[in-house]
Amino acid sequence: MPDDDAMTHPSNGPPPLHVDRALSPFEVVFWRLAQAGTLNVTTIAAVQGPLTEAILVVALQALQRRHPLLQVRIGDADRPPRFVTSGVPNIPLRIIDQSARDCHAVIEGEISRPIDTAPGPLARCTWIRHGDATHHLLLTFHHVIGDGMSGVLMIRDVMRSAAAQLAATDATPAMPPLVDSRPMDLRLPQAARGLRGAWKQVRFVAGMASSDLRLRPPMRPTADQPAALAERRTMVDCRTIDASLLTRLAQCARDHTTTVHGALSAAILLAMAKDNSATAAMSVKHRTPVNMRQLLEPQVGEDVGMFASMAFYRGRVRADADFWDLAREVRTSVKAQIDQGVPLVLVGMLPRLDRMIGGDRLAVDEFGARWQARTPSTSGLTNLGRVELGDDFGPLDVGSLQFAVSPGGLGDCACTATTYRGTLHWNFVYAAPVFAAERARGITNDAVDRLMRAIAD
Repeated sequence: MPDDDAMTHPSNGPPPLHVDRALSPFEVVFWRLAQAGTLNVTTIAAVQGPLTEAILVVALQALQRRHPLLQVRIGDADRPPRFVTSGVPNIPLRIIDQSARDCHAVIEGEISRPIDTAPGPLARCTWIRHGDATHHLLLTFHHVIGDGMSGVLMIRDVMRSAAAQLAATDATPAMPPLVDSRPMDLRLPQAARGLRGAWKQVRFVAGMASSDLRLRPPMRPTADQPAALAERRTMVDCRTIDASLLTRLAQCARDHTTTVHGALSAAILLAMAKDNSATAAMSVKHRTPVNMRQLLEPQVGEDVGMFASMAFYRGRVRADADFWDLAREVRTSVKAQIDQGVPLVLVGMLPRLDRMIGGDRLAVDEFGARWQARTPSTSGLTNLGRVELGDDFGPLDVGSLQFAVSPGGLGDCACTATTYRGTLHWNFVYAAPVFAAERARGITNDAVDRLMRAIAD
């Protein structure tokens, strides 16, 4: 077996599906942001059962054959940059022997380490072996080719192939290749395109300007140590809400006519307001990524891709505000924006903002700085809700499933939430050194304490 921290990266890649297309305007924005500062998604699965290196190598090859965007690199010698499959190797597998209690640093390192888009592929896997039958699998991928739900699908496909191999069957027939790599901005419904889409963009910009006048511009967290995007690393603070507490939380949310997402958001915003330490209310902008897969035309099935847009809560928050009132406000605001089609509008807005900033003419560090200055936000919560893998993996079992992101140019801090088998995994991510470690833990502790008090009352 390889030594600790070994890398398996065979030179012969999978048979390509010959993806050769320019990045869409929306994809170009994420590519540029990731050039300025790491923009990764890492999906983390706790696995029990008889995994081996040989099984994982074959499973990763099957995963890569299934999803076109796992077979690409980004060629940027010409403009615009292009996805191309030529010369792309297999998804690399890194192997580490380490106890479960010591794997947190590996997770933070995986999220923080950039992905070189020139040679490809735009994904990698780390296998942390805790023993013969206990493991963590970390699938890390560039945000330009995937979102939180993409990570869930990748883990499921890897486990399907591994289970088929252990059952001495061929994994390939159960995982037919997916051939549609069309990006989100080429799947927008007619109502979000052309003159109608442009008019909605104008209305959205006017609404945001009005909010800034009424509420003042949103406040970003104060930096303990300012740092350019390229100089940052990601800290992750992982918390869990067990089944009994989650049942209580869901019931309390219903009783107060809001949602679990609204309650988690309220806890985060109140903790950020306390951290701000100002006596006046804090003007906030809270990001809520929205799964767009069922809102596009054609709808997206099991494809790996970046199919998430955004809705926002804008308001003024005091640290002593009523918890459930704020949770209702967040829920109402986010629902109204989704109903109004704001996430669809924003898919077209991002490339326009890129052009206004001059993204194609700026050095990457200047682009990142300007983007952050033009899109300030206080916090964010990506909530996948309840996810299930839905398969019997034979002697293998996925005991927990969660994910985290490196916020990059999208913000200085964020949270992710995934509910799997009745447990909610609530991960807080912070950009260091913008946040000192002790301060970040204090914000996390305050948010969790506020949530616990709210459901205990």
